[in-house]
Amino acid sequence: MKIKKILSGLCALTMVISAAAQTGTAAVVTAADNELPIIPIINSDFEYTLLSDGTYEVTAYNGKGNAVAVPLTYNGKSVTSIGDMAFYYCLDITSVSLPSSIKNIGSSAFSGCMEMTKINIPSGVETIGNNAFKDCFKLQSISLPDGLTEIEDGAFDSCMALTDITIPDSVKRIGNSAFSVCTGLKKVTIPSGVTEIAENAFYHCTVLTEVTIPDTVTSISDRAFYECTSLKAVTIPKSVTEIGEQAFGYYTSGTDDKKVSGFTVSGSRGSAAETYAKDNGFTFTALEEDSTVTIGLKLVAVPDVTDSIFISISVDGKHEATAQGTEIPFKLAEGTHEMTFSAPGFVTRTYTVTVTDGKLTEALTAELRRPGDADANGKVDMNDITKIKRHLINVQKLTDYDLEVADVDGNEGLNVLDITRIKQHLIGINKLW
Repeated sequence: MKIKKILSGLCALTMVISAAAQTGTAAVVTAADNELPIIPIINSDFEYTLLSDGTYEVTAYNGKGNAVAVPLTYNGKSVTSIGDMAFYYCLDITSVSLPSSIKNIGSSAFSGCMEMTKINIPSGVETIGNNAFKDCFKLQSISLPDGLTEIEDGAFDSCMALTDITIPDSVKRIGNSAFSVCTGLKKVTIPSGVTEIAENAFYHCTVLTEVTIPDTVTSISDRAFYECTSLKAVTIPKSVTEIGEQAFGYYTSGTDDKKVSGFTVSGSRGSAAETYAKDNGFTFTALEEDSTVTIGLKLVAVPDVTDSIFISISVDGKHEATAQGTEIPFKLAEGTHEMTFSAPGFVTRTYTVTVTDGKLTEALTAELRRPGDADANGKVDMNDITKIKRHLINVQKLTDYDLEVADVDGNEGLNVLDITRIKQHLIGINKLW
């Protein structure tokens, strides 16, 4: 109970009534009357103030504690706000039920409610003030509503029993010390939408072992995860361009700053994550992510049709793109891949490619040939028949792709039937394409 606030209000009210008795007139207290204090409305367990929009704000609680239910309405009007310090250090409260009409929770509104284990945050809440739940030592879990755009400074500072927190995608900023000294928090997922994690945001969360940072975050401030001694590794997306001093991997021992043993940073090459790891002597692991490489394309034909026919491209058996032109940018993950190229009227071809440090180990121009074009001159003629004959009598062997091109009858073997089929094509009896 807030004894001082009650006595102050009663004293002021006594002065007003006394003045009225001496003059024989009724005392009227209004916000415009500069000579008299504005007295909050006291109704049983709660004190209220009428807001400019005609709704009420709870400004203080004077009840016995335990389970508290804030009313939906007062005097026929909605209760929409919990004022600054309204339940400040109400030590007997164990739980709070807020009505659906609440839109604002003020600064330090529930700060110091050390015995409170649970509270619901209604879906319509748009703002939660600084230190709103600071020092709520026994608060175990909380779910924040969609529409909340910022977790203000110190909002859940020293909620030591907090083990679960649901942060909506609408949140853009996690404020200074928002979750500092939440020593029961083991896992945190920062939602997509957050762009800034402020200074000391998760300071001294000593059992935190896992944090997920989305690719919307651009800034992580000084000591954001300082003294998170159970956090051994972090993956930082390349969207992060600013990482403050001792943001990760540090703790205090006596008066000295120490590094968390074996701390590892994962991220993109050339990113702020890599710079932070190297500047602070932490192990850096490069993510296996897609790199953009340049692939050359060529359809061997007379006349050249490379710019007029679409080529289908598959990677490791999965179709990835359809392209046209002599050169295209293409995304490939680190490692070795099988790339297959196909086009109407041309023989499909597969290449083995390797990407290392974001680059192809060997430049690639994928060349496709017409069926029967064994000598790769862009057309089918008697020279191709000669080349096939030389292969059959073991004078000049064809390469693997040459064999695929020359095997025009599709029987998976090169023989005189393929020569006959090419002759038919040449005299226009049975065209190859």
